[in-house]
Amino acid sequence: MTRQWLRASRLILQDDDGDLNLSDLHLSFKITKGGQETPNTCSITVYNVSESTYARTRKEYTRVILQAGYTEALSTLFEGNITEAKQTPSGATDTLLVLQAADGDQAYNHAAVNHTLAAGASEEQATGVLGRSLVDQGSQAPAPGRSQGGARTLRGQALYAPSRLSLRVLARDQEASWSMQNGALQNVGDEGNLPGTAIILSPTTGLLGSPRPSDEGYSLSCLLNPAFRVDGIIELPEIGQCRLLSVEHSGDTRGNDWSSALVCLPLSA
Repeated sequence: MTRQWLRASRLILQDDDGDLNLSDLHLSFKITKGGQETPNTCSITVYNVSESTYARTRKEYTRVILQAGYTEALSTLFEGNITEAKQTPSGATDTLLVLQAADGDQAYNHAAVNHTLAAGASEEQATGVLGRSLVDQGSQAPAPGRSQGGARTLRGQALYAPSRLSLRVLARDQEASWSMQNGALQNVGDEGNLPGTAIILSPTTGLLGSPRPSDEGYSLSCLLNPAFRVDGIIELPEIGQCRLLSVEHSGDTRGNDWSSALVCLPLSA
């Protein structure tokens, strides 16, 4: 288990011509991730930003990558498209740069498919066609083992629509749900989960307080952990293994907050 001390973070703004590294500045963030098709969101506040940096941010940069964790485990918490950048005064001398971003926003809003599937094509092939249409709009290819396509064959059909609509129909037919996670398509069955080893949560591995029953299963708080994945598996004391339904990361590089709030459903439910 990686030691959860000595916080670390890295904030990079990107465009086609290069990167802007804002990691040395004071920043706070809130990231909300779930398994729904609408994009996950991220709000980042950067403190004491110069006028020239703010001007470049508004005109040049379209993507953001936020990594956070600990010196022994620094991983990507969020990657997505910048949807808004605004300047806000704070006190007499400080200026805040507030960034709003959405995971896969470009692909979600602009990807379209125009493809004819031959009779006998599999659901996995249909998912591949739709995934490539997202890649054409800047998303990443689905990671191995993260996209779940079925073995059933389909009747011949023409896919001619915004990709999100075709994905919605395909997921419904598969009894699955689709979402964008750090820029990559993720398609998981309603009763399924991502492959991999469960993350064990206990008071000695970062669990804060006790899990609380909720309408969806259990809600809980823990020290910030970049390893959490929507539809991944966590293991809780006296409850057992649970599927992670949503995660909200929040942090302040010069404040007290450095935590993750989770909602999960026991696998036996």
